[in-house]
Amino acid sequence: RGVQIMVHHNAPAWALGLEIGDHRLLAEFEVLHILGNPWPGWHGHSVEPELLDTTSGGSRSNSALAHLRNFHRLHPLENEATHAKESPGGKVPQGYYVLRDGAGQPTCGLEVLAVLPSRLVCGAIWAAEGCEGDFGALLDTLRRRAGRPMCSILADPRDTGWQRLCGPTAQPLPGIWRSKRRLGAAVTGAPIGLEAEEQA
Repeated sequence: RGVQIMVHHNAPAWALGLEIGDHRLLAEFEVLHILGNPWPGWHGHSVEPELLDTTSGGSRSNSALAHLRNFHRLHPLENEATHAKESPGGKVPQGYYVLRDGAGQPTCGLEVLAVLPSRLVCGAIWAAEGCEGDFGALLDTLRRRAGRPMCSILADPRDTGWQRLCGPTAQPLPGIWRSKRRLGAAVTGAPIGLEAEEQA
């Protein structure tokens, strides 16, 4: 009993075409690459990201993490998380980051999945309504702290948060070059021995 998971590495552009028989599309992947501004005198407005403590279960962390429960979340491999903490990008350890307003309420956030030699890799992006500009400042601040020229944001293109922040009508994120593309990977699942109500 359970769900049989299948990862497709050459998924078609229309990933719903993978729904054959009992298989249902669980996730597909898109990435936005951003090359940050290399000139040291241009940093935009300064912000102070907060790394959430996800182990304590405090109310401040819970209110921010609530934004991450409405769509897919990606998790780094153990060796990637370790590499992020031990690399020169250790100023930005793997984890969930948020910005807060003057009242202490979270306005936007993301998860740092890895710090690679050339880029910061992020996922689980979100921003409160009207705070989309704060997200751009958060992303650029973390990229600069990690000392990387680029950042890459991973998401399922069906995620409404991704569409708001990185879609065709979103305001441009800080950087001098951007490129968005499908990764050609998707995940489908088929129920094994589950009742109809268990599949809902």
